[in-house]
Amino acid sequence: MTLKVGSKLKGNSFQYVIDGVLGQGSFGVTYKARGYSKIKGAFGDMEVELPQPIAIKEFFMRDVNQRGEDGSITGLTEGSLAYNYAQKFRKEAERLAALCHPNIVKVMDFVEANNTFYYVMEFIDGEDISHYMKGQPLQEGEAVKIIKDVANALQYMHDKHKMLHLDLKPGNIMRRKNDGHIFLIDFGLSKHYNDDGQPDTSTTIGLGTEGYAPIEQGKKATSQNSFRPTIDVYALGGTLFKMLTGETPPAASDILDDEDLLCEIMGKHGVDSQLQGIVEKAMRPSAKRRTASVSEFLFSLSQFSGEAEEMTRYDEEAQNEEQEEPVVVDLSSFDIQGQEDYVDLGLSVRWASKNMNADTITSYGHFYKGIDLDEIKDWDIIPKNFGGTKNDPATNVLGKSFRLPTLSEWKELIEKCIWTWTNIDGVSGYLVSAKNGNKIFLPSVGGYWSCTKGESNDFQCVYYLFLNSYDIDMVYNVYTILRCIRPVQINIE
Repeated sequence: MTLKVGSKLKGNSFQYVIDGVLGQGSFGVTYKARGYSKIKGAFGDMEVELPQPIAIKEFFMRDVNQRGEDGSITGLTEGSLAYNYAQKFRKEAERLAALCHPNIVKVMDFVEANNTFYYVMEFIDGEDISHYMKGQPLQEGEAVKIIKDVANALQYMHDKHKMLHLDLKPGNIMRRKNDGHIFLIDFGLSKHYNDDGQPDTSTTIGLGTEGYAPIEQGKKATSQNSFRPTIDVYALGGTLFKMLTGETPPAASDILDDEDLLCEIMGKHGVDSQLQGIVEKAMRPSAKRRTASVSEFLFSLSQFSGEAEEMTRYDEEAQNEEQEEPVVVDLSSFDIQGQEDYVDLGLSVRWASKNMNADTITSYGHFYKGIDLDEIKDWDIIPKNFGGTKNDPATNVLGKSFRLPTLSEWKELIEKCIWTWTNIDGVSGYLVSAKNGNKIFLPSVGGYWSCTKGESNDFQCVYYLFLNSYDIDMVYNVYTILRCIRPVQINIE
């Protein structure tokens, strides 16, 4: 019931040759393939193979469609259920091609052939999270890191494209082998909504997968077809539950009958109580009482004290190591309270003594994302360092003498100061001590923005400081994600 190896599909600019089947679901088949392009020369044409394999998703309803010997599909007569879903598949493929996020698989081409539709996307050499887990729970730090990447992708879909995924689960999250990068895949049930919150296609919301779909996803009422981010939020909670416990989440009806069920199961697996609360709220049967948005879900994770420890699976030796506890610091012994708002650390800029819009040095302050990014038609026109421009939240809030730190200024702070993991008034973070004796404190939150663009310009990525008790590093993510800001002062007279 699948295309034969060696079958050919002709796209707009490339021809594709099927190498094998990667997977098959209720609504489609995914193939591994090679791509070829013809190059015209002065003395003739040459066919050149693309350097990397690609993946091709075919619309094929397993319980409805049939395939002939030539690969063509039957059962797609106009007006039929399969035909309506095929039109949705085509429309959503076009919308997926417009998605541009580092944690969403990239769609590159669309093909109409064999009486059905195909879209071509990047091939991910890896495995889905369900297989990666091998039936065992993940370490909490790794589970949080993965779910944050997935949540970032969903937040981008919700906020920028008014699109719900509707089938989030570990099997639809891919982990690339060579670097552990996370991709959200399989948008077969995804649905796009207009500005009024109404679906652009007439097909109903798919039922999703039991354990990851809330009760309202299965309802037929028209009112349930409006844009409801809480459906994907529920699946985020279910996916995190699976990674933390190794167990498939209970059906939504079971949770409705026993409101303590989730925490009881997580408690048996020794899941941190704070994470239990995050999962429980995300998976509440009542959508009104559930975590309201992906942004709120991410914010809850940023408050997790063991957040994103950037760990892959421990080897046996590392598991036996005792983790370093933060040193409890007496504020008076460091005289931080007497410091000015901007501190001279003997570096190229003065650093703020607290986060932007924070009342004290231990407060997180506000979480910020890029300003006016919707107005940017071409991300390439933004300079590599955009500090002091309208796209710099610190400059917009504080004035022209203040801005986000650059990547090099963060590195200068890391390399020229001593960083000590501490606990001040119950808040964990790093005490950063300069050679001149001055100090600042950085609470451990989701991360701190810089004003330096990341390497993936196509994704509007910006570098940010990641820190916890195990690591201090500069990484990058899309500028629409919420991070804290530690401003610097320039133009010092």
